[in-house]
Amino acid sequence: MGLQRTRRDRGQSLLLGIRRARREVGAQTARYRRRVISWPHISVGAALAASSLLGASVRTGRLDLGRQRWLHHALYATSLATAVAATLIDGSKRRPTWPVAAGTLGVLALLPATKGGSGPHVAVAAAASVVYVAGTALVSR
Repeated sequence: MGLQRTRRDRGQSLLLGIRRARREVGAQTARYRRRVISWPHISVGAALAASSLLGASVRTGRLDLGRQRWLHHALYATSLATAVAATLIDGSKRRPTWPVAAGTLGVLALLPATKGGSGPHVAVAAAASVVYVAGTALVSR
Protein backbone atom coordinates (compact mmCIF):
# COMPACT_ATOMS: atom_id res chain seq x y z
CA MET A 1 0.00 0.00 0.00
CA GLY A 2 2.81 2.41 0.83
CA LEU A 3 4.58 1.63 -2.45
CA GLN A 4 1.44 2.36 -4.52
CA ARG A 5 0.91 5.62 -2.74
CA THR A 6 4.50 6.68 -3.50
CA ARG A 7 4.13 5.85 -7.19
CA ARG A 8 0.82 7.68 -7.40
CA ASP A 9 2.25 10.74 -5.60
CA ARG A 10 5.26 10.72 -7.86
CA GLY A 11 3.04 10.45 -10.94
CA GLN A 12 0.85 13.33 -9.80
CA SER A 13 3.82 15.54 -9.04
CA LEU A 14 5.30 14.72 -12.44
CA LEU A 15 1.98 15.46 -14.11
CA LEU A 16 1.66 18.75 -12.22
CA GLY A 17 5.22 19.65 -13.20
CA ILE A 18 4.44 18.99 -16.87
CA ARG A 19 1.26 21.07 -16.72
CA ARG A 20 3.07 23.92 -14.99
CA ALA A 21 5.91 23.84 -17.52
CA ARG A 22 3.45 23.75 -20.42
CA ARG A 23 1.60 26.81 -19.03
CA GLU A 24 4.86 28.73 -18.54
CA VAL A 25 6.13 27.92 -22.04
CA GLY A 26 2.75 28.77 -23.54
CA ALA A 27 2.69 32.11 -21.76
CA GLN A 28 6.21 32.95 -22.93
CA THR A 29 5.42 31.95 -26.51
CA ALA A 30 2.19 33.97 -26.62
CA ARG A 31 3.91 37.02 -25.15
CA TYR A 32 6.81 36.60 -27.60
CA ARG A 33 4.46 36.42 -30.61
CA ARG A 34 2.68 39.62 -29.61
CA ARG A 35 5.99 41.41 -29.27
CA VAL A 36 7.45 40.22 -32.57
CA ILE A 37 4.82 41.43 -35.00
CA SER A 38 4.05 44.93 -33.75
CA TRP A 39 1.61 47.42 -35.22
CA PRO A 40 4.40 49.65 -36.56
CA HIS A 41 5.87 46.60 -38.29
CA ILE A 42 2.49 45.68 -39.80
CA SER A 43 2.01 49.26 -41.02
CA VAL A 44 5.32 49.07 -42.91
CA GLY A 45 4.06 45.97 -44.71
CA ALA A 46 0.70 47.54 -45.53
CA ALA A 47 2.22 50.75 -46.91
CA LEU A 48 4.85 48.82 -48.84
CA ALA A 49 2.24 46.49 -50.32
CA ALA A 50 -0.01 49.40 -51.36
CA SER A 51 2.86 51.28 -53.00
CA SER A 52 4.17 48.15 -54.73
CA LEU A 53 0.75 47.15 -56.04
CA LEU A 54 0.06 50.62 -57.38
CA GLY A 55 3.51 50.82 -58.99
CA ALA A 56 3.18 47.38 -60.55
CA SER A 57 -0.27 48.13 -61.96
CA VAL A 58 1.00 51.39 -63.50
CA ARG A 59 4.12 49.64 -64.86
CA THR A 60 2.08 46.88 -66.53
CA GLY A 61 -0.36 49.38 -68.00
CA ARG A 62 -3.40 48.14 -66.13
CA LEU A 63 -3.78 51.52 -64.47
CA ASP A 64 -3.10 54.99 -65.86
CA LEU A 65 -2.62 57.60 -63.17
CA GLY A 66 -2.03 60.42 -65.63
CA ARG A 67 -1.43 63.56 -63.58
CA GLN A 68 -2.21 61.72 -60.35
CA ARG A 69 1.31 60.32 -59.93
CA TRP A 70 1.43 62.05 -56.57
CA LEU A 71 -0.61 59.15 -55.21
CA HIS A 72 2.26 56.72 -55.81
CA HIS A 73 4.70 59.25 -54.36
CA ALA A 74 2.50 59.67 -51.28
CA LEU A 75 2.42 55.90 -50.76
CA TYR A 76 6.21 55.79 -51.10
CA ALA A 77 6.55 58.57 -48.52
CA THR A 78 4.18 56.66 -46.24
CA SER A 79 6.28 53.50 -46.66
CA LEU A 80 9.42 55.43 -45.83
CA ALA A 81 7.87 57.17 -42.80
CA THR A 82 6.42 53.95 -41.38
CA ALA A 83 9.76 52.19 -41.86
CA VAL A 84 11.49 54.99 -39.92
CA ALA A 85 8.84 54.85 -37.19
CA ALA A 86 8.97 51.05 -36.95
CA THR A 87 12.76 51.10 -36.77
CA LEU A 88 12.72 53.65 -33.95
CA ILE A 89 9.78 52.19 -32.01
CA ASP A 90 10.78 48.53 -32.35
CA GLY A 91 14.43 49.39 -31.69
CA SER A 92 13.59 51.31 -28.52
CA LYS A 93 11.51 48.39 -27.25
CA ARG A 94 14.22 45.91 -28.29
CA ARG A 95 11.86 43.94 -30.50
CA PRO A 96 13.52 41.49 -32.88
CA THR A 97 11.76 43.11 -35.87
CA TRP A 98 13.72 46.36 -35.83
CA PRO A 99 16.50 45.03 -38.11
CA VAL A 100 13.83 44.04 -40.64
CA ALA A 101 12.37 47.56 -40.63
CA ALA A 102 15.86 49.07 -40.81
CA GLY A 103 16.79 46.84 -43.75
CA THR A 104 13.58 47.75 -45.55
CA LEU A 105 14.26 51.41 -44.83
CA GLY A 106 17.76 51.10 -46.29
CA VAL A 107 16.46 49.61 -49.52
CA LEU A 108 13.63 52.14 -49.76
CA ALA A 109 16.16 54.96 -49.40
CA LEU A 110 17.77 53.81 -52.67
CA LEU A 111 14.58 54.25 -54.72
CA PRO A 112 14.94 58.00 -55.44
CA ALA A 113 18.34 57.30 -57.03
CA THR A 114 16.65 55.27 -59.78
CA LYS A 115 14.50 56.57 -62.61
CA GLY A 116 10.81 55.80 -62.08
CA GLY A 117 9.51 53.01 -64.29
CA SER A 118 13.00 51.77 -65.17
CA GLY A 119 14.29 48.28 -64.58
CA PRO A 120 16.50 49.30 -61.64
CA HIS A 121 13.52 51.08 -60.02
CA VAL A 122 11.45 47.91 -60.23
CA ALA A 123 14.38 45.80 -58.96
CA VAL A 124 14.97 48.05 -55.92
CA ALA A 125 11.23 48.15 -55.11
CA ALA A 126 11.05 44.35 -55.38
CA ALA A 127 14.14 44.04 -53.17
CA ALA A 128 12.46 46.15 -50.47
CA SER A 129 9.47 43.80 -50.50
CA VAL A 130 11.73 40.73 -50.39
CA VAL A 131 13.71 42.13 -47.45
CA TYR A 132 10.50 42.84 -45.54
CA VAL A 133 8.78 39.50 -46.24
CA ALA A 134 11.86 37.32 -45.77
CA GLY A 135 12.95 39.19 -42.64
CA THR A 136 9.51 38.99 -41.10
CA ALA A 137 9.27 35.27 -41.87
CA LEU A 138 12.70 34.66 -40.38
CA VAL A 139 12.03 36.65 -37.21
CA SER A 140 8.57 35.24 -36.54
CA ARG A 141 9.60 31.59 -36.69
